[in-house]
Amino acid sequence: MLDYDTEAAVYDATRGGIERARAAATAFHTLLPTTGTIADLGGGTGIVSAELATPHRHVCVVDASAGMLALADRRLPGNALRADATALPFGDRSLTAAICSWLLHLIPSALADAVASEAARVLAPGGIFATTTDKNAGHDVGSDIDVIVNRLHATVALPPDTGDDPQRLTEVLAPLGVHPHATATFTGTGQGRTPAGFTAHLESGRHFQWTPGLTQDAVDEAATAMRLLPDQHRARPEPVFTVTAWRRDP
Repeated sequence: MLDYDTEAAVYDATRGGIERARAAATAFHTLLPTTGTIADLGGGTGIVSAELATPHRHVCVVDASAGMLALADRRLPGNALRADATALPFGDRSLTAAICSWLLHLIPSALADAVASEAARVLAPGGIFATTTDKNAGHDVGSDIDVIVNRLHATVALPPDTGDDPQRLTEVLAPLGVHPHATATFTGTGQGRTPAGFTAHLESGRHFQWTPGLTQDAVDEAATAMRLLPDQHRARPEPVFTVTAWRRDP
């Protein structure tokens, strides 16, 4: 897991910036009530939250990283709260909505389930829980890069423990009275991958964090194959991400 306190200063710029945040916020906007109070769980720098906030819709950023929240507080003064997403400082059935953008794919499924359950606890009747789901699948645009990445992932004996699997989240939420509502998609603006960029990513060692069980030999083989692809600095198509929403029973 990254050290988000030290990563905060460059976090937004290295992940699509305001363009990606606005695209994500547009997708969330279609799924959320236009009024009320929303908690953005793991909301980081508040870059998405700030796009969702309106005079009639109060958005609070909840995160565990003081460094990220310092930036969130600049965007939404007084609405950046340091807390654990599995133990929210909100009363039962007190919020209009809770959202997660780019959080659940970073954590094990058991922890993601705890976050979803806690979100369900704080939702008012008719409230919405919305989160990005199947993020890794969104990156697979059928490019030559994806052929190599999929071959690399196939070397891992066990399937990845994906915290953002919507089917599993539905199974967790249903007994709590929170059921599938709708989905929306958005384009990851500026996130089309290049062979050269992905080779650097592999060689940095960070891919091991996202895919436990990889061997160094398999990663080296993938990096070699990546270097042989044409147009090393040409971005392939941008990913398309999904936001899934569930609604608490009235």
